[in-house]
Order: sequence, then C-alpha cells, then structure tokens
Amino acid sequence: MKRPFISLRIDQLETMLEKATANGDSKAIKAIASEAAVRSTARAGKLLVRAKSALDVKQADLFEHASKASKKQPRVVHTQAPVTKGKRKPTGEQEQAIDAFLSGGSLRINAYAGTGKTSTLQFLAHGTRTRGQYIAFNKAIVGDAREKFPSTVDCSTIHSLALKSLHSDFKKTKDKFAGKVSAKQLAEILELKKAWRVDRDHSLQPVSQAYLIQQTVRRFAQSGDEEISDAHVPRHGSLLAASDETLDAVNEFARNNAEHLWGRMCDAKDAIPLGFDGFLKLWGLSKPQISADYILLDEAQDTNPVVLDVLKRQDAQLVYVGDRYQQIYEWRGAINATEAIETDAVVSLTRSFRFGPEIAHEASCSDSAKACH
Repeated sequence: MKRPFISLRIDQLETMLEKATANGDSKAIKAIASEAAVRSTARAGKLLVRAKSALDVKQADLFEHASKASKKQPRVVHTQAPVTKGKRKPTGEQEQAIDAFLSGGSLRINAYAGTGKTSTLQFLAHGTRTRGQYIAFNKAIVGDAREKFPSTVDCSTIHSLALKSLHSDFKKTKDKFAGKVSAKQLAEILELKKAWRVDRDHSLQPVSQAYLIQQTVRRFAQSGDEEISDAHVPRHGSLLAASDETLDAVNEFARNNAEHLWGRMCDAKDAIPLGFDGFLKLWGLSKPQISADYILLDEAQDTNPVVLDVLKRQDAQLVYVGDRYQQIYEWRGAINATEAIETDAVVSLTRSFRFGPEIAHEASCSDSAKACH
C-alpha cells in the first residue's frame, strides 16, 4: 500500500483533513483516512473516525438534490399488458417490485448477485404498455437487454443516449468526442512554457500546470454542477498542507484556465477533444428531456452526478436498479445511487438463484453478524 503521508506528523494530518473537508476533496480525505488507519496511536484513531465521518457527509451531499427531486416525481398511470402464458411466475420479492412499479411512483431495487435482476426488469417492462427507456453503462448489458425487452422499451447506454442529441458538428470527426490529450500535449496547446512559482515552497512546471487544469475540468465534467468552481480544483501532495494564500492563488489559476479549456472543448471547430466525460456533461447542461413514461436505470451503483442531475429533471417515473457491492466505475466519478437516493418505494432482491439456502445463509452471516442471530 502506498503511503504518501508517512512522513507527516499527526497534527499536520489533522490540518490537512480540515482543509480537505472544507474543499469537499474526497480523494484527499480517503488518503488521510488510509494513513490514520495504519497508525496505532489514540490520536490517529480519532482522526480516522473524523475522516470517515467527513466522507459520509460528502456522500450524502452528492445525493441531496436528487433525493429531494425523487419525492416530487409525478406518478405514471400504467396500462397493464396481458399476461403471457408459459412465462415463469415471479418470486414474492419480484411481485413486490412489480406492484411498486405499477403504482407509478419512483422505485429503488437493491438487487444482489444472482437474485434475478434481469428477469425482474423484464417483468416490469412486459407488465405495462407504456413507453420505457432502459439505461445502462455497459454496452454488452444493453445489447442483452434489447433481446429480452418488449418493443415499447428503448435500450441505450447513457453515452449513446447523449450522443443522439449531440450537435452534428461534433460528430464530423470521432477524435472530437472520443479523442484524448495528455498533460504534456495540453501544455503545448495552451503554450505553457515557463515554471510558475506559487510561493517559496511550491513551484509548478508547465506539464504540472496543464495537469492541474485538465483535472479541474475533469472533476467539473463528472459533477452535477453548472459552473467550474474552486471545489473542482484537485488537492494532492504538499498542496494539502499549503497556506490559504497559496491555495487561493492555485484555485484562481486553475479555475480561470479550466474555464478557457472547457470553452475550447465545447467549440466543435476546435481540435481539443471534448471526450466522453465532456460530451456527457454537455448533454447534461442542455437539460435534456428523455422521451419515455418510465426510465429504468440499471447498474445504478455506477451512476455519476451528471446522470443523476439529468434524471431528477425528468417527468418520467424513475426506477433505479443496482448492487452496491459491484461498483466498478468509481474512478470515472461514479457514485453509488443505491446507497442514498430516496424513492417512493424500495424493494430488495435477496434470494439467489445461483446457490442453495445453506450457502446463502452462510454468505449473509459473513456480510452481517446480525443476520445470524
């Protein structure tokens, strides 16, 4: 395990945590928590508790607006489709999901591995004649869904959905929306040729300046925010313990240059790529309306704030489906919507079809001691 803060005293770590918490820097808070976890002093233990608490608050903040919006979603009136003979009957848990869905309110389905998530979604889609939009992040999962869902449901990845409404000028060259630029290349494009001495202890070379600008745009593009702000400027290394004056200078430099870079990225005639995160953000900022009566968001554990922001603006019924233990896209700004988002109803699928009740019981015991008593 890498320990970037191994040489720092506990009081320095405490100061860094205060600044990281104030800036909403989850990455820095996690790094501090990791360092505190391997130290054996009582003070380190208290620091670890504070860091974990700060992470919990940050996670809750990400969902605050989406949670409130979910409660205000109008109820959809479903026209039930006729039951097809020969289809297997749903389990009791799946029946609960179907009833909650047909009631027309927003729904969250916690579906663990092997518990029939796909068949549950099929029951929902085949149980109504209203128009649906199925969204997932994985192309293969969407392809499989197209074969199993009725014709009343459009199945798309979130990026393909966004790409449909992207201006045609962006589609003239694949490099504009799918290309990449390294920090070194960006430094040349932005003509960053001289080192910048921020203060006596901090100096940024052109490539480091470009990286700072690039990461600021990236964090903005993965957020639900409408404007670039100081909260999007990354903190790492010695900057975590820098003075407020130094941080203000870094924030201003990064913010101004990030706004310039984002403007060029959004210009279809400019060669700087918009990138997948960029065009998804551009789609989100356009406040799109998805043409559907209900929306099934699969892999909800891998949702990012941009997508949540788009969904909360919809008039359609929202159904979030996911497994909190299978989050794999956190590195791309994904957050776990199955953890905190509030809906009119919540249903959990716990019965696994991959193994018998004895193994399921043992798995439950290992996951939670309370389940064994």
